[in-house]
Amino acid sequence: LNSGVLLPSGYGLLAHYAHRRLGSVPKEAIGFCGILEYITARLSGTLPTAADPSCLGTYGGFDPVTNRFDQGLLEEVFGEKGACFLSASEPFSIAGESESGALLTHAVGDNQAGFFGMVSYWETSALVSIGTSGQISLFSKSSECPKAMELRPFVGEGFLYVGATLTAGKAYERVQQLFLTVANAAGAAVNSDMIYALMHAEAAKIAGTDLRFDPRLTGSRSEPFARGSLSNITLDNLSMGEVTLAAIEGIVHELWEFGAQAAHLEQIVATGNAVVRNPLFVHALERAFSLPVSCARIDDGAGFGAALIAKIASGKLSVADRSPLVRRILGT
Repeated sequence: LNSGVLLPSGYGLLAHYAHRRLGSVPKEAIGFCGILEYITARLSGTLPTAADPSCLGTYGGFDPVTNRFDQGLLEEVFGEKGACFLSASEPFSIAGESESGALLTHAVGDNQAGFFGMVSYWETSALVSIGTSGQISLFSKSSECPKAMELRPFVGEGFLYVGATLTAGKAYERVQQLFLTVANAAGAAVNSDMIYALMHAEAAKIAGTDLRFDPRLTGSRSEPFARGSLSNITLDNLSMGEVTLAAIEGIVHELWEFGAQAAHLEQIVATGNAVVRNPLFVHALERAFSLPVSCARIDDGAGFGAALIAKIASGKLSVADRSPLVRRILGT
């Protein structure tokens, strides 16, 4: 864009800019917003004018430090001087009321809501999520974020430094599919669950491996053309157990690299299907970070965090009371 702001494909303001230039914006449209703001607006019966800062970064051109969009970008996107867009709401503020009179809070991003709901000690804990992709989140009062990580606003209390990987659990799934393909080709009547169980059993028999697994099968955010690999293969280590363990350690290592400089950490709070279903991921996190790992065994940690935020916004809970509640319910 002429404003000098780089907007990756998929960001909201870039999508609107393209539609405006192509003449595909509906004539009856009076504005646009994201799905979270739209749901809030429909429930409250009002037009959206504000959103939680945690949701505004997905539009592009939003500064999490000043809580403002780049004005030059807005003017170029909307094609008019003095153009304005959604403003950043205050933390724990009420967005409106439903028809039944229920209070509505501004929706909070799932990363921030999850950290709020699953981590009791912000300053000394990292939240690690390993699902299809992987993510590590660190809290800080400072906006001086490491270059490899993304700076995100956090409920008015500071910031989250977020390091995100593109595959993680997806890379592990590809290893499983390789073994499944071989087994099926040999005529074995096995399914994915059976192969996963066999991988776990074989990997649990060994204490470590010299194999090195690079899980960047689709690149990374900083190196989109990087690709995965399996290296340091010898005559003795190319087995199901060692390949499985190498994949787990490679996935964890990629996340560890983001948090390696965080000397203040005292524990890792882990979540996601991989750590809940496979204790080998938990052990790998313990080895990589040399810290105790607490598993947040909850189906929807972000939903729980959002519920806590709503409770605070309605005046029924304080931020100070949140921490002991999280420890009592989740043990984290």
